[in-house]
Amino acid sequence: VGVGARAIVRIPRVKGEVTVSDTFIFLAMLLYDGEAAVLLALVEAFCSSLRITKTWLTVFFNAGIMGCSTFLAVWVGRAFFGHIPDAVTRDFDARSISFLCAVALTQYASNSALAAVREALRDGKPVWLTWENSYFWISITTVTAASAAMVSARLINATGFYSVILILPIVAVVYFTYQTYLKNVEAAEAQAVQARMHV
Repeated sequence: VGVGARAIVRIPRVKGEVTVSDTFIFLAMLLYDGEAAVLLALVEAFCSSLRITKTWLTVFFNAGIMGCSTFLAVWVGRAFFGHIPDAVTRDFDARSISFLCAVALTQYASNSALAAVREALRDGKPVWLTWENSYFWISITTVTAASAAMVSARLINATGFYSVILILPIVAVVYFTYQTYLKNVEAAEAQAVQARMHV
């Protein structure tokens, strides 16, 4: 909660942020099953929201979004693939990749949809346009976080819990990738504004 909530990435064109703690949430899901992941998601979202806002409604709403999206991801994982921690012990095959994609995309779709609805209602804009402009790119971060969690869980399962230290460089790489992407988006927006003003 402390590490994941501090490594943040601002969402372009929206007043919002994404943390890299999704990796730890997916890791908790893979190692300790769904209930632990939902609880961790709630606590992490609550703590992260407290850092950026003092409005209690926003804090509880953010925690609710994260809790609901993680719950849906757990439900999809269990419904289609059975006991979630078994995904770590199975061979890395098409079923494991399908599990990873289903869980990551379920969490992403539900999380981004709820956030886009909130943002669209607040700003009086269409939901689809808000989602497409501000939340579409988060799919990359969610799938990356789930993949990092799967690799980390397999390492922990094979070599013991001390290999969790190996997660930190992975999280650092993901974090700096997000930051680079964000800077590229901001640079492109600044160039577009300058081009319009020049014309």
